[in-house]
Amino acid sequence: MPTSLFHSSNKIFVRCVQVVAFCMAGLYFPAAPTALAQEPDGTRVTILTENDSLHHHHAPRAQLLDIVTVGLEVITAPGGGTLFGEYRKLGGAITGFPAIPAPVLSLRFGLTEDFRAVGAGTYFGSSVVDIYDVSRSPEAADSTGQGTVVATVVEDFSVKALPLFVGVEFAPVRSQFTSYVGVLAGPVVSSVVWNTTTREQAQAGYYRPAINSDGWEVGVGGKVYAGLDLRFDRSVQRPIRGMCIEAGFSIVPVRQDVFQPIITRSRGLPKLPERSTTLQMGGFTITIGLNFQLLRKR
Repeated sequence: MPTSLFHSSNKIFVRCVQVVAFCMAGLYFPAAPTALAQEPDGTRVTILTENDSLHHHHAPRAQLLDIVTVGLEVITAPGGGTLFGEYRKLGGAITGFPAIPAPVLSLRFGLTEDFRAVGAGTYFGSSVVDIYDVSRSPEAADSTGQGTVVATVVEDFSVKALPLFVGVEFAPVRSQFTSYVGVLAGPVVSSVVWNTTTREQAQAGYYRPAINSDGWEVGVGGKVYAGLDLRFDRSVQRPIRGMCIEAGFSIVPVRQDVFQPIITRSRGLPKLPERSTTLQMGGFTITIGLNFQLLRKR
């Protein structure tokens, strides 16, 4: 075989290998701006420029499910609303619940490059015990000017909530550090268990029902939030994609007519609470989680 023909065949083989390698790379890596360069022998090759952008050049989504997040959400000050204000008319001192840590699971589904549909659920509960004395009204006070204790009351109050939210998340710029905002809404399944134990100290006719509330109800809540998504280096073994931190405000209403038994069946109470009250178990939240990509290769 002549030398020139050998070199020509070798060059064709090399070009074929380059074309196959380029096509395989195009199936995996995002498209990037290209430029033409010319080798000394006059042949033209395609090269990638340095102006590649994660925002404008993404590989097609291989799967609908994008990200699974497993994390811990802390509700900083639950127990808002008017319920505990009315409760204190009975003589108790509860003003709210302590901060609540709650597990959270969220699923993100790619809609466009900037928008994702989000489904999120969490489950949390909290309880408080309050012990106080009930005294006679001032007009029945003794010679010292102090009311007479007629009963000692122990209140055992617990709440459980299961918010199941769906919504949209917006992330206009994607990089290793991606910021985003989102809004969610959906049903809130909640339970209130409130039991009262009364020990009467005097024959004053004081009576409280033992069970004030014990049941489940469904309301509607929501959440707005902003977060930061940190992607790990590609050298980290999949499926862990990275981690996220979010700050938000949630509305988790608990709808129970908890004062109805007290208003209709109690005796000898110094004051009666209003029947219609609200209890807000949401508030400002902080969430930290791990992001998993189980179905996508990128």
